[in-house]
Amino acid sequence: MEIQEENQNWSIGQLARGGGVSVKTVRFYSDAGLLPPQRSSAGHRRYDSTELARLTLIRNLRSLDVGLNTIGELLTGATDLQ
Repeated sequence: MEIQEENQNWSIGQLARGGGVSVKTVRFYSDAGLLPPQRSSAGHRRYDSTELARLTLIRNLRSLDVGLNTIGELLTGATDLQ
């Protein structure tokens, strides 16, 4: 399933499908602070294209065996890949 760019209020399932990962993986990254969601009025996680780009970056860095702590530092700008 392809995520439509004009839809900026994706569910966790839509983000997972668009990012090629499982819902469990999105929850893990979210709970680790790497992929912070917005919350709906009912408390459901909601995402947009920014989080899809972050998820793609996280996946790519993990495929290079970059650790979660380092990824967190990269996402906050506290370190670089040098």
